[in-house]
Amino acid sequence: MGGIDWLFGVVLAGFLFRGLCRGLLVESLSFFGLLASAAVAFLGAGRAAQVVAAVGVPAPFSLPVAGAGLFLLGLLVTDGAEQMARTRLAGWRRTRTDRAGGAFAGVLKGALLLGLLAALLLHDAAPRALRQRVEEGALPRLLAPAGRGAFQLVQPILPAGLLARGKALGGERRALEFRDPAPADPPGWVPVPRVRPA
Repeated sequence: MGGIDWLFGVVLAGFLFRGLCRGLLVESLSFFGLLASAAVAFLGAGRAAQVVAAVGVPAPFSLPVAGAGLFLLGLLVTDGAEQMARTRLAGWRRTRTDRAGGAFAGVLKGALLLGLLAALLLHDAAPRALRQRVEEGALPRLLAPAGRGAFQLVQPILPAGLLARGKALGGERRALEFRDPAPADPPGWVPVPRVRPA
Protein backbone atom coordinates (compact mmCIF):
# COMPACT_ATOMS: atom_id res chain seq x y z
CA MET A 1 0.00 0.00 0.00
CA GLY A 2 1.71 3.14 -1.25
CA GLY A 3 1.52 6.74 -0.14
CA ILE A 4 -1.21 7.62 -2.64
CA ASP A 5 -3.36 4.82 -1.23
CA TRP A 6 -2.88 6.13 2.29
CA LEU A 7 -3.85 9.63 1.16
CA PHE A 8 -7.01 8.44 -0.59
CA GLY A 9 -7.81 6.18 2.37
CA VAL A 10 -7.53 9.04 4.86
CA VAL A 11 -9.85 11.21 2.75
CA LEU A 12 -12.38 8.37 2.46
CA ALA A 13 -12.17 7.80 6.21
CA GLY A 14 -12.90 11.51 6.73
CA PHE A 15 -16.04 11.27 4.60
CA LEU A 16 -17.05 8.09 6.45
CA PHE A 17 -16.62 9.75 9.86
CA ARG A 18 -18.51 12.83 8.67
CA GLY A 19 -21.43 10.71 7.50
CA LEU A 20 -21.33 8.70 10.72
CA CYS A 21 -21.74 11.85 12.78
CA ARG A 22 -24.42 13.47 10.60
CA GLY A 23 -26.63 10.45 10.01
CA LEU A 24 -28.31 9.00 6.95
CA LEU A 25 -30.87 11.73 6.22
CA VAL A 26 -28.53 14.72 6.39
CA GLU A 27 -25.68 13.00 4.56
CA SER A 28 -28.04 11.64 1.91
CA LEU A 29 -29.37 15.16 1.33
CA SER A 30 -25.80 16.32 0.86
CA PHE A 31 -24.97 13.47 -1.53
CA PHE A 32 -28.14 13.71 -3.60
CA GLY A 33 -27.85 17.49 -3.55
CA LEU A 34 -24.49 17.13 -5.25
CA LEU A 35 -25.97 14.80 -7.88
CA ALA A 36 -29.06 16.98 -8.36
CA SER A 37 -26.93 20.10 -8.78
CA ALA A 38 -24.83 18.36 -11.42
CA ALA A 39 -27.98 17.19 -13.22
CA VAL A 40 -29.49 20.70 -13.20
CA ALA A 41 -26.25 22.12 -14.57
CA PHE A 42 -26.09 19.45 -17.26
CA LEU A 43 -29.70 19.83 -18.40
CA GLY A 44 -30.08 23.60 -18.09
CA ALA A 45 -26.68 24.84 -19.22
CA GLY A 46 -27.76 25.17 -22.86
CA ARG A 47 -30.57 27.65 -22.20
CA ALA A 48 -28.69 29.46 -19.45
CA ALA A 49 -25.73 29.91 -21.81
CA GLN A 50 -27.89 32.11 -24.07
CA VAL A 51 -28.58 34.43 -21.15
CA VAL A 52 -24.91 34.46 -20.15
CA ALA A 53 -23.84 35.18 -23.73
CA ALA A 54 -26.33 38.08 -23.91
CA VAL A 55 -24.63 39.63 -20.88
CA GLY A 56 -21.34 39.72 -22.77
CA VAL A 57 -19.49 36.51 -21.89
CA PRO A 58 -17.58 35.18 -24.95
CA ALA A 59 -19.19 32.23 -26.74
CA PRO A 60 -16.52 29.58 -25.88
CA PHE A 61 -17.00 30.29 -22.16
CA SER A 62 -20.73 30.99 -21.95
CA LEU A 63 -21.68 27.31 -21.66
CA PRO A 64 -19.22 26.34 -18.86
CA VAL A 65 -19.95 29.59 -16.98
CA ALA A 66 -23.68 28.87 -17.17
CA GLY A 67 -23.15 25.27 -16.07
CA ALA A 68 -20.96 26.31 -13.13
CA GLY A 69 -23.51 28.94 -12.09
CA LEU A 70 -26.38 26.46 -12.14
CA PHE A 71 -24.27 23.94 -10.22
CA LEU A 72 -23.47 26.47 -7.48
CA LEU A 73 -27.11 27.59 -7.36
CA GLY A 74 -28.20 23.98 -6.91
CA LEU A 75 -25.67 23.53 -4.12
CA LEU A 76 -26.99 26.63 -2.34
CA VAL A 77 -30.59 25.35 -2.53
CA THR A 78 -29.71 21.86 -1.33
CA ASP A 79 -27.48 23.29 1.38
CA GLY A 80 -30.46 25.27 2.67
CA ALA A 81 -32.56 22.10 2.77
CA GLU A 82 -29.72 20.32 4.53
CA GLN A 83 -29.48 23.05 7.18
CA MET A 84 -33.25 22.85 7.79
CA ALA A 85 -33.00 19.08 8.22
CA ARG A 86 -30.13 19.44 10.66
CA THR A 87 -32.12 21.97 12.70
CA ARG A 88 -35.16 19.71 12.84
CA LEU A 89 -33.08 16.67 13.79
CA ALA A 90 -30.92 18.46 16.36
CA GLY A 91 -32.64 16.79 19.31
CA TRP A 92 -33.24 13.45 17.62
CA ARG A 93 -31.25 10.51 18.89
CA ARG A 94 -29.54 8.77 15.99
CA THR A 95 -29.68 4.99 15.91
CA ARG A 96 -26.92 2.68 14.76
CA THR A 97 -28.76 2.06 11.50
CA ASP A 98 -29.02 5.80 10.85
CA ARG A 99 -25.33 6.32 11.54
CA ALA A 100 -24.33 3.32 9.41
CA GLY A 101 -26.42 4.64 6.53
CA GLY A 102 -24.85 8.07 6.93
CA ALA A 103 -21.39 6.52 6.85
CA PHE A 104 -22.28 4.64 3.66
CA ALA A 105 -23.61 7.80 1.98
CA GLY A 106 -20.47 9.66 3.06
CA VAL A 107 -18.22 7.00 1.54
CA LEU A 108 -20.20 7.17 -1.73
CA LYS A 109 -19.78 10.93 -1.87
CA GLY A 110 -16.07 10.73 -1.11
CA ALA A 111 -15.55 7.95 -3.65
CA LEU A 112 -17.23 10.03 -6.37
CA LEU A 113 -15.10 13.10 -5.68
CA LEU A 114 -11.89 11.07 -5.37
CA GLY A 115 -12.80 9.21 -8.57
CA LEU A 116 -13.01 12.52 -10.42
CA LEU A 117 -9.63 13.52 -9.00
CA ALA A 118 -8.08 10.17 -9.94
CA ALA A 119 -9.47 10.39 -13.48
CA LEU A 120 -7.87 13.82 -13.89
CA LEU A 121 -4.53 12.65 -12.49
CA LEU A 122 -4.53 9.61 -14.81
CA HIS A 123 -5.45 11.65 -17.90
CA ASP A 124 -3.03 11.57 -20.83
CA ALA A 125 -2.44 15.31 -20.48
CA ALA A 126 -1.13 14.89 -16.92
CA PRO A 127 2.65 14.73 -16.41
CA ARG A 128 3.99 11.24 -16.95
CA ALA A 129 5.76 11.07 -13.57
CA LEU A 130 2.54 12.03 -11.78
CA ARG A 131 0.52 9.45 -13.73
CA GLN A 132 3.01 6.72 -12.88
CA ARG A 133 2.86 7.67 -9.20
CA VAL A 134 -0.94 7.54 -9.18
CA GLU A 135 -1.03 4.28 -11.17
CA GLU A 136 0.95 2.62 -8.37
CA GLY A 137 -2.02 3.01 -6.03
CA ALA A 138 -4.85 0.50 -5.93
CA LEU A 139 -7.49 2.97 -4.69
CA PRO A 140 -7.01 5.54 -7.48
CA ARG A 141 -7.22 2.80 -10.14
CA LEU A 142 -10.33 1.42 -8.42
CA LEU A 143 -12.11 4.79 -8.17
CA ALA A 144 -11.03 6.26 -11.52
CA PRO A 145 -13.81 4.52 -13.57
CA ALA A 146 -16.47 6.24 -11.44
CA GLY A 147 -14.76 9.55 -12.06
CA ARG A 148 -14.60 8.92 -15.80
CA GLY A 149 -18.30 8.10 -15.83
CA ALA A 150 -19.08 11.37 -14.07
CA PHE A 151 -16.77 13.21 -16.47
CA GLN A 152 -18.72 11.82 -19.43
CA LEU A 153 -21.83 13.49 -18.00
CA VAL A 154 -20.05 16.82 -17.52
CA GLN A 155 -18.13 16.73 -20.82
CA PRO A 156 -20.91 18.29 -22.98
CA ILE A 157 -20.79 21.56 -20.99
CA LEU A 158 -16.99 21.90 -21.20
CA PRO A 159 -15.42 24.13 -23.87
CA ALA A 160 -14.56 22.13 -26.99
CA GLY A 161 -11.26 24.00 -27.29
CA LEU A 162 -10.23 22.94 -23.79
CA LEU A 163 -10.91 19.26 -24.52
CA ALA A 164 -9.10 19.44 -27.87
CA ARG A 165 -6.15 21.19 -26.25
CA GLY A 166 -5.95 18.51 -23.57
CA LYS A 167 -6.01 15.71 -26.16
CA ALA A 168 -3.39 17.46 -28.27
CA LEU A 169 -1.18 18.03 -25.24
CA GLY A 170 -1.46 14.38 -24.27
CA GLY A 171 -0.55 13.31 -27.81
CA GLU A 172 2.47 15.62 -27.91
CA ARG A 173 3.75 14.31 -24.59
CA ARG A 174 3.34 10.70 -25.66
CA ALA A 175 5.17 11.46 -28.91
CA LEU A 176 8.04 13.10 -27.04
CA GLU A 177 8.25 10.36 -24.43
CA PHE A 178 8.27 7.42 -26.85
CA ARG A 179 10.00 8.96 -29.87
CA ASP A 180 13.02 6.96 -31.05
CA PRO A 181 16.30 8.90 -31.14
CA ALA A 182 17.47 10.01 -34.57
CA PRO A 183 20.12 7.69 -36.06
CA ALA A 184 23.66 9.00 -35.86
CA ASP A 185 25.47 9.92 -39.06
CA PRO A 186 28.11 7.40 -40.13
CA PRO A 187 31.72 8.47 -39.60
CA GLY A 188 33.23 10.36 -42.49
CA TRP A 189 29.84 11.22 -43.95
CA VAL A 190 29.71 14.54 -45.77
CA PRO A 191 26.39 16.09 -46.80
CA VAL A 192 26.10 16.52 -50.56
CA PRO A 193 23.91 19.38 -51.76
CA ARG A 194 21.09 18.39 -54.05
CA VAL A 195 20.94 20.08 -57.44
CA ARG A 196 17.50 20.63 -58.84
CA PRO A 197 17.14 20.02 -62.56
CA ALA A 198 16.54 23.13 -64.61
